[in-house]
Amino acid sequence: AGDCLTEVAAKGGYISTHSCSLKRSDGEHFEYSTALGMITCLMYFFGFLAGRWCGPVFPKGFMKDSSRWEIYGSNQVSPTLKGNSWFPSHHSLDIIGLFSGFLALWDSEAWSDRLRQAVHWIVAANTSQNAVETSMVAAFVPIEMLCWLILVESKNKYSVKQFKGMQADTKLSELLAVCGISNFLPGHFASLCDAFRGQDNLTASTALVEIRNAITHPRRTKRIFLSNVSGLARYQAKELCLELVELVLLKSMDYLGRYRRRAFGGWSGEEYATVPWLNGSSELNL
Repeated sequence: AGDCLTEVAAKGGYISTHSCSLKRSDGEHFEYSTALGMITCLMYFFGFLAGRWCGPVFPKGFMKDSSRWEIYGSNQVSPTLKGNSWFPSHHSLDIIGLFSGFLALWDSEAWSDRLRQAVHWIVAANTSQNAVETSMVAAFVPIEMLCWLILVESKNKYSVKQFKGMQADTKLSELLAVCGISNFLPGHFASLCDAFRGQDNLTASTALVEIRNAITHPRRTKRIFLSNVSGLARYQAKELCLELVELVLLKSMDYLGRYRRRAFGGWSGEEYATVPWLNGSSELNL
């Protein structure tokens, strides 16, 4: 399997690496529609873990060890192994139990469609086929959606009128505060920090909103600002935005393990950190 994975990583394409079975805990049979729904759920769950589409393929339904149905239709599968994500590959046992949290959101009327949309945008922003500016805008879409869902609908922290009157960076700042995530701009995003050198009280929300606005509202002053933001700084802004989306979703799933920090340039293994709400810390760079 290792040689096959190496070849796919180099050339692209597809490979099936694992097989598994899914059974009901009470021993009863799945309805066909329920089985298809679970396959779809797993596709999104694995997409959230990997930051790319890598869901189940060639599913089969069995009854008394006899195959009753099988599907050969096309699933959403990314033709590359590339795709960054929060997944703690060196500490994979940390995610035991995470699927329960994901499933709770999946089955929630308020969250179900939003969770699907968020995973779609994460995967879209992760692809290397986009310009970094395109990925930055894609990464910010779920941020805005989660601000509304959590601050207005879930937590009732703001009324609709209050929310509409808030600036985008204030909304993001409030979202991070509610989720126990720091608004501090981590030091390992050095190029992004340099883009705002001299600006007092710089926060992650302010930096991300300024760059997003400079891309989507290209007035002359914003074009001048963006022209002075290096390509690496733009990349780091996109990665930080995706990291915040992932952390907000993990918080909403009651995750208590480690995650992989994006765009971290330290020694291998040091990119992993415990989620900030686990120990009461609000620092992203633990």
